[in-house]
Amino acid sequence: MASHPIGSRIFRAVIRRLRKTADLETILGSLDSSSTEDGHSVLEKVINKGQHAVLNELATKCSQEGFTDVQRSFVKMLFTSLGHSGVKPQPNTEEEDPLIRCVVGLVSCQKMGSLIHDETDESELVQNNLCQPVTLPGCLLAQKLFSYHTARPTVLAASLCTQSSARLQAWAKHPMLSRVLESALLSDSVPTSRKSHLLGVLEVNLLDIVRDRYGSRVVEALWTAVDSMPEPDALKERLVARLATSRVQLSTHPFGHFVHHKLQLDLFADAPSLWRKRVLHSHGSAQKRSTLISDHQASKRNRKAHASKNKQNTRQ
Repeated sequence: MASHPIGSRIFRAVIRRLRKTADLETILGSLDSSSTEDGHSVLEKVINKGQHAVLNELATKCSQEGFTDVQRSFVKMLFTSLGHSGVKPQPNTEEEDPLIRCVVGLVSCQKMGSLIHDETDESELVQNNLCQPVTLPGCLLAQKLFSYHTARPTVLAASLCTQSSARLQAWAKHPMLSRVLESALLSDSVPTSRKSHLLGVLEVNLLDIVRDRYGSRVVEALWTAVDSMPEPDALKERLVARLATSRVQLSTHPFGHFVHHKLQLDLFADAPSLWRKRVLHSHGSAQKRSTLISDHQASKRNRKAHASKNKQNTRQ
């Protein structure tokens, strides 16, 4: 039923109305069982038949309160159905891990091999090829996986960071894949080291990304993600310094002006010290602490003055 074009609608309706964790576990168990026809699991048939909405329905249900304990089982099933071992790729590896591309494209790792172009040929390094394969349900699924807290997306984030710089920069300007990058940058479950890696990759071509319709949103997400990194003030100042030289161009750009306003590039160029006080987190916190101390001291003085007035009135 789950892989049937019409039956899958009923299957999704049943998933939406589940109230017990045990019922969801039973459904996942049935999807994980092998089919007698070709030996593939039912979930693999769902993916191959293009009934991707079933996956998103399951992912959404696993994110709801009361069903989060099932996240690990669902993620393990999903990775297995896509032909991935679920093992986190080694750091500093030169080979791209296919998991993140399998998820956004909803194709198995075996089929991915036939879709990968020879990247030694520079003519193939165009944005369309770097963004393939991609599907809307796959991108929505990746965004949901990055939001998980019980089954933290450490493997998926590691796979994302193994992608080439050219691919990640192309993803930042893609209408669907840019949202995947945004979700990874803004997720509390993604390790800070992975976000720092994305910062280093996107920073190289920052101006070009800022001037893109979708890339400007990624830069705004990157600006927010910097707050969770070590020494966020220094990183923010470094990002602004890269864009400050093009502030006039960005101020009139149809998409760049959003980042221009958010980062206050004109203020940084005219008065860096004032920009630090208004924008940077540490200066804002210090100013807030000083304000609280001064308010406390003022209220203390007011109480003393009020007490002295009461004494004078009593004597009179």
